[in-house]
Amino acid sequence: MQSTPAADRKGMLRAAELAVFALGHTSPNPVVGCCLVYRPGQPDERLLAEGFHRRAGDLHAEAAALSALSPEDRLLLPHATAYVTLEPCAHHGKTPPCADALVSAGIGRVVYGTVDPDPRVSGNGLRLLEAAGVVVEAAAPELQDWCRWINRRFLVSVEQQRPYLVLKWAQTPEGGMDAARTVEHPGPFPVSSPEAQVVVHRWRSEEDAILVGARTWDLDRPQLNARLVSGRAPRRLVLGTPSTPLPSDVTCFAAPEDALTWCTKNGIRSVLVEGGASVLASFLQAGLWDELRVLTQDRPWTPSVWAPPLPDNAQCLNGPEQVKRGFSKRMGATECGVYLRRTDHT
Repeated sequence: MQSTPAADRKGMLRAAELAVFALGHTSPNPVVGCCLVYRPGQPDERLLAEGFHRRAGDLHAEAAALSALSPEDRLLLPHATAYVTLEPCAHHGKTPPCADALVSAGIGRVVYGTVDPDPRVSGNGLRLLEAAGVVVEAAAPELQDWCRWINRRFLVSVEQQRPYLVLKWAQTPEGGMDAARTVEHPGPFPVSSPEAQVVVHRWRSEEDAILVGARTWDLDRPQLNARLVSGRAPRRLVLGTPSTPLPSDVTCFAAPEDALTWCTKNGIRSVLVEGGASVLASFLQAGLWDELRVLTQDRPWTPSVWAPPLPDNAQCLNGPEQVKRGFSKRMGATECGVYLRRTDHT
């Protein structure tokens, strides 16, 4: 079946765009998008249908796209390509296998973004398609990297058997995170702008859990929710032993490794670590991080708590790349810098 690199790129980018519509809603499942294109790259190319996985238990992306087909367009599937950001599943879970659904529908070609590392899939979906005579191709390397990026939480949690770890903090230009707490000035001393605080709440809604230290809990009694945006609230975790009472839905841990073990056992795919400084330092020193988000804004108070130093293997995204990945460089008066590991797929 003929196509062109430009047509395949367009199809996969659209599938990826669909996938991220459900970011923060599908866990423990991945985010997946699919679009069905008739004769891609040819003069009569036409988008037949598209879909994405909306939440765990709902239709998978391939099934959603197939269900959106008209009866007339279903007859065109032998000459169509399914662009899907993740290998179609080959196992029975809450929904039937997507690879079987594509074969039964008569799809002629499948282009996938990345292999699903779930042991129940892990190439089985591709082999099932090929055995049925479907043409199966991997997306171009650049697009594979993009598909890994949008599904980084799921992929890291499956491949490394721990949640994807985002460390976030706000600091002044000289690196201050907090001022001295006194009876007259008990704090908290916010650093970031109101615009940045809304963005942080969106970030919270995209992760499965949020973690702070016992000192932060005792001093600030943070709500640790996503109240400034419409989205789900993450599970609330505390590192250490607070001296003030904890609600029943807050879970405590003695060490970062304990928290990660519990998260893995409970299907937590990602954790946003918000501080304080000693908690952030403990994760960094143990090499337990995947992504750093640093907010910077000038403040009139004198710092008494300092942000941890950046690791040697932290690579700052340049401006265009940061924006491409969905992070604004500036939120009101607050600047945002995003750092990734040099050795990770990014």
